[in-house]
Amino acid sequence: MSETAEKIERVTLCTLKQRGWTDGAVKRFLGEPDALVTNPNYRSGPRMRLYDLPRVELIRERVLNAIADQYPYLAAECARQKAQRP
Repeated sequence: MSETAEKIERVTLCTLKQRGWTDGAVKRFLGEPDALVTNPNYRSGPRMRLYDLPRVELIRERVLNAIADQYPYLAAECARQKAQRP
């Protein structure tokens, strides 16, 4: 990795679920994970699926916008959720 390369923040599937993502939504909108790494707690267990956080946030924003366009009465709810995010 070069000195100028930025480190991309990644999140686990568990973190996505804590943020409200379902297995179906992850599969449909995110597809395959951006990285598979050895599980630090259980090395013999399945590898951890990591998703690039900027990509996750971009896709989430696009999905929310598509929903708001299709269902205008949900636009206010989408705006409220967007305002609550850090």
